[in-house]
Amino acid sequence: MAGHSKFKNIMHRKGAQDAKKAKIFTKITREISAAVHEGGSVKPEDNPRLRSVLLKARQAEVPKDRIQKAISNTQHTPTVPMRYFCYGPGMIAMVIECMTDNKNRIASEMRLIFDKHNAKVESTEYLFTQMGCVKYQIPFTEAVELQGLEAEAVTVEQEEDQVVFLFAIDTFNERKKLLEGLGEQTFDGLVWVPSATRAVSEENAPKLSKFLEALEDHDDVQDIWTNAE
Repeated sequence: MAGHSKFKNIMHRKGAQDAKKAKIFTKITREISAAVHEGGSVKPEDNPRLRSVLLKARQAEVPKDRIQKAISNTQHTPTVPMRYFCYGPGMIAMVIECMTDNKNRIASEMRLIFDKHNAKVESTEYLFTQMGCVKYQIPFTEAVELQGLEAEAVTVEQEEDQVVFLFAIDTFNERKKLLEGLGEQTFDGLVWVPSATRAVSEENAPKLSKFLEALEDHDDVQDIWTNAE
């Protein structure tokens, strides 16, 4: 019986992972369609937002046929971006980016999630700075750092096997072009960078994890930024 239970647990985990992957694919393909319609072009070189989303799709391993279908979708349901600022468990500040086709519905559903996890909708924007970000899967070298600084990147940092360049948002589109050709680009878009991080206690860690899972499970939630250490 123990072996049978273990097998059931493995299958359950695989099923949960598959369901999560399918949900991520749905979110990204919706974002691709919105980028095409709002950017007015199916060509990434002429549509910065589409270029950014296609990079995200590649990282998430979205199948090529689903990407092409989303690009070619002429029956796109209009969506609008929405943003929530809040404090989660342990007073962790958060920025939640959403994309929805029904503002009243998402407001009601998000309120339920916040109430269930004792999150407080308050202005946390002052704790973050929105910046432009590009990432390249290349070695971090002195020459790469120098090129980033010459392109007026605010910071150049190593993140595992990638190099992350952060730019002031008002010069982002112009200055990031100076990094083209560095190697394989893995991200190109806007991020919310916390001015300082906050430690999460052992007591609040599982509460925060459950809150994040609930948010990620919502179809309209696209990205979540926190100041958790």
